[in-house]
Amino acid sequence: MIGNSSTAIVVSSAITLDLLRGSDAAALYHAVEQSREHLSRSMPWERNIVDNASAKHYITQRLNSPLPGAKWFAIYFHSEFAGVFAIKHIDPHTQVCELGYWLANIARGHRVIDSILAYIIPYLRAREDVHFVHFHCLEDNLASINIAQRAGAVLKTKIANQLGVAKDTQYMCIYQLAIKVHT
Repeated sequence: MIGNSSTAIVVSSAITLDLLRGSDAAALYHAVEQSREHLSRSMPWERNIVDNASAKHYITQRLNSPLPGAKWFAIYFHSEFAGVFAIKHIDPHTQVCELGYWLANIARGHRVIDSILAYIIPYLRAREDVHFVHFHCLEDNLASINIAQRAGAVLKTKIANQLGVAKDTQYMCIYQLAIKVHT
């Protein structure tokens, strides 16, 4: 169940999700520090995480998201903080849910997000207000594109990249996964 419980969601023997909390700030800062080079390629917020206080600010911003359906989770890999997974929003009009995530280096290459999606997609499919899942991936972020494609998503459109990362000339690709059959 995904809700406001403090009970962790066991995705696998190695992967756990728990609601993101302010108390995760030090672990988040450490994960960003250990993974900064990789994160800087596609996550413009990483340059703002410079200490525990800025990590707590990052968390507070996400937890106070005004977007409908937003839920933010800490990812634990072998009991170590390893990133963030989000249901960024669920648009009540278009019935689109955008998912987002980032992983620290310790969890990369272990199909952590694939495992999380295997849990989250059925949860979203069971909801009446979600018909599509969107993944936003920079066009050179092959790892994220592969994750979206393995989940069954297909490229829907490309839009201008306005993230403020090194290659602003590349496009943001929006991959869409239809999770409801339309009749």
